[in-house]
Amino acid sequence: MRRHPPAWLAWPLAAVPLIVAAASIAAALAWPGLAAATYAESAAEYVVGAFWLLGAPIVGAVVASRRPDLLYGWLLLALGITDAALTSTGLYGTLALIARPDPLPLGLPAAWAAHLLWLAVIVHLPFLLLLFPDGRLPSPRWRWLVRGVAGLGLLALAFGVFLPGQMGVVPVENPLGATGAAATLVEVGANVAVSGLFVAVIAGGVSLFVRRRRAGPQQRLQLKWFAYAAVICAVLLTVNGAVAFLAGPLVNALLGALTFNALFAAIGVAVLRYRLYEIDRLVSRTVSYALLSALLVGVYLVAVLALPRLLAPLRAGSELAVAGATLAAAALFAPARWRIQQTVDRRFNRARYDAQRALDAFRARLRGAVDLGQVADELQAATRATVAPSVLSLWLPGQTGMTSRPEHGARGAARAPSSAPAAAARTRS
Repeated sequence: MRRHPPAWLAWPLAAVPLIVAAASIAAALAWPGLAAATYAESAAEYVVGAFWLLGAPIVGAVVASRRPDLLYGWLLLALGITDAALTSTGLYGTLALIARPDPLPLGLPAAWAAHLLWLAVIVHLPFLLLLFPDGRLPSPRWRWLVRGVAGLGLLALAFGVFLPGQMGVVPVENPLGATGAAATLVEVGANVAVSGLFVAVIAGGVSLFVRRRRAGPQQRLQLKWFAYAAVICAVLLTVNGAVAFLAGPLVNALLGALTFNALFAAIGVAVLRYRLYEIDRLVSRTVSYALLSALLVGVYLVAVLALPRLLAPLRAGSELAVAGATLAAAALFAPARWRIQQTVDRRFNRARYDAQRALDAFRARLRGAVDLGQVADELQAATRATVAPSVLSLWLPGQTGMTSRPEHGARGAARAPSSAPAAAARTRS
């Protein structure tokens, strides 16, 4: 039997990052110069940054407390503890060396430790992909990647000790930084090791596709949840530069915090199989509203740019153009949403699309049906097509019991007498 930590240990471990995050927020409010002494541009951005990885220990505690046998929950807790150590050492190093007029003891070792701990955070990323969702490798052949990540992590830490210039978390010079030709060698080695870790992240993503080929229906849904959140995360991280330029660093920090914590929430849903079967509906709605938003924004912009030229003779041409664009977008919303939703459901949510077609056909046939036996047959056929029950029972008023029969392969039929005045179907999936 494989041993694992006790379930009660999960929440005390998760409390450590929460306490550290609260302490860093309190420090940012108590020392106004703290944020300015870091790479954050404002105290609000520094506070938001404290929430970036806070979802990892929370989700890890939920998973580990319910399923202590799964390694994945403890991996998320380890990421949270590492990030807490990074935050606390970086916070103390900044206070000790920059933010306070009088330096505090051990400030330089704290800054140096924070400089190395951010590399330890990166090391967790390939494992989050490689071990999803049950904490096991897709196959023993992937052990080479585990060894490679461990070796690259140690190599990055070794070069990071002597990396010249400012350190990555606390903006002070590295006292152990190499000089001359050795500095060039250390920089090249550190860049190669860190680049190798990001290549390992890509390899971890490939392992998800390999796992999917051998997975059962339930694990495929778990992988679909992870892929859904990862795609959204990748899209938002791609546009973060434009967001920072247009909306400012604070909005960009908020977007990053929401992105990463949404990814951790999706991991928790997938690992615990909570509402697992709603992923198709979620993907369908996301794609539909993204396409609908793009269509309406395009129509609005085209109308705003084109109508002023047509209405140029009028004094209120620009106001009429904005009003016309708004009305056009509002008029297009309902029909465009219905058409886009139908198209997207056909591709991403086929079960709902087929069920809706079956219900529409049942309603159409029900308008001309007058025989109760025919209605009962149609009701059972529609129920089987939409719900696929394991047992289908038909209850008729005036009878003492129900007629029921197991649905063999979810395709059987339960016949009922057609002489009763009304009928209702009861299913058990």
